[in-house]
Amino acid sequence: MSRTEQEQHLINACRGVHAAMDQFDHLVCTDLGIARNDLRCLNLLEHGPVQPGEVARQLGLSTGSVTALIDRLEKSGFVTRLPDPQDRRRVCVEATEAVYKRLAKLYHACAEQILAEFRLLRVADLKQAVGAIETLHCGCRNAVDKARANSGK
Repeated sequence: MSRTEQEQHLINACRGVHAAMDQFDHLVCTDLGIARNDLRCLNLLEHGPVQPGEVARQLGLSTGSVTALIDRLEKSGFVTRLPDPQDRRRVCVEATEAVYKRLAKLYHACAEQILAEFRLLRVADLKQAVGAIETLHCGCRNAVDKARANSGK
């Protein structure tokens, strides 16, 4: 197989991974009774509290849409608003322990299926696979940064 064919095979595999994760995320949303952007917000909060303006920027939503999104998640018990430690006039949004537990349970099942496949690899091949996935992640982040720069957002 030529390099061009291999590269096309790589892109097709990446698209397949994205489609499968998109389907899994849909099932998670259904299980939690939330919308897709709600789940995207919860994923963003995985690394700690975030200001609503940053949620809007990261998700590409208006601040009004984010306010409604946070209201829904707060009503469901999935997030709380707390004072911003840097500026008392602002708030941050934080995911609750309860939603972390639910998400962990759901995504653990997915992780186990992924690991079951990778456990078939030799350690050296697993190391190479991790490097390839890190390269994929870097390429995707660079594409996002470039697209944002070109769109002015």
